[in-house]
Amino acid sequence: MAYVRASGFNAFVPAATGQIISWIRDPAKYKLNQYTQLVRSEQPVGVYYRFNADDSVRVVTDEEHSWADGDSRRIKLSNAEGQRFDTTEFQCKRRNYGTKIGWQALESGKRDQLNLLLANTKVVQNELMVNRTQRVIGLLENAANWPATNVGTATALGGGFWSAGSDTAPFVKKTLLSVATTIHLATNGMAADLDNEEDVGLDLVLSPAAATTISESPEIHSYLGRSPFALQQIVGGKRGQNAIWGLPEYLYGFKVVVENAVRVNTRANADGTEDTTGGRVWVKPQNTALVVSRPGGLEGQAGAPSFSTVQIYYHNKELTVETFDDAEDELTRVYAQENVTEVLAAPRAGFLVTNLFS
Repeated sequence: MAYVRASGFNAFVPAATGQIISWIRDPAKYKLNQYTQLVRSEQPVGVYYRFNADDSVRVVTDEEHSWADGDSRRIKLSNAEGQRFDTTEFQCKRRNYGTKIGWQALESGKRDQLNLLLANTKVVQNELMVNRTQRVIGLLENAANWPATNVGTATALGGGFWSAGSDTAPFVKKTLLSVATTIHLATNGMAADLDNEEDVGLDLVLSPAAATTISESPEIHSYLGRSPFALQQIVGGKRGQNAIWGLPEYLYGFKVVVENAVRVNTRANADGTEDTTGGRVWVKPQNTALVVSRPGGLEGQAGAPSFSTVQIYYHNKELTVETFDDAEDELTRVYAQENVTEVLAAPRAGFLVTNLFS
């Protein structure tokens, strides 16, 4: 090291400020909480019931329901046996995410105002939420999980790629209208409120890349220009969660959710250096759009009718964080655990749109 003269900077001993640059996201801010529903299960294994959607609207002829004076009022034909249903079994899976911190490091951190325990607790919670988001997206992106009527390409549904939509050829609008009418018909009007043009009760889940590409199309530029409500969200006159992507909170009555969870799918470098070769990806693929229904709030109720497309069943607690002091090894172990399973509970109330751009 070269010798230097004393100055106003090098005569001081560096002092810790307590500031942490941790790159850890608040688990409560994951977009997953906006389009899924949590349902508590008393046992780790359970069953949910799915009633036949057609029985409640089956009216073949008016005559079979006629009841003349003096005749028996007995129920006739198909409704005589009552509502039909099938059962679907689910099994929660327990997962654990953990780390450990030596007591010397914890003590040193306290002296330097560095809360290592809090930071590592957030790390394991973050891992849990990334993995859960990945599983839900994987469930929804698998075309085999959907009825054949609830999967389609952008060109088949709307006539063209979403990036090529315009004022005279609104491919995004045509696609979403086709999706909404399919869901409305498949659920007998219980999902997709076609009478409410501002909010049809469906969420449109996009990747950041897809949101950016769509926002640059002539169709969306035209939509924003004609809709003062949507334009205000973009320019700042009205708060909206999608302004950074150039999209309003609602697009053609669909609530827009940009799923911006990030996942690193590579192992850490053995020498401790930062990985700059890749492996950091968006969890949500770019070339698809998901449409889901989630009426009500985040918490669902077991045994109650639900039209939530995706449900996450959890046993006991939805997420648990625990710390254990190990006196023998002089370290503290930090764990986050879950006992959950994700199910496509109401596939009729959702849709998978593929090939948005190519």
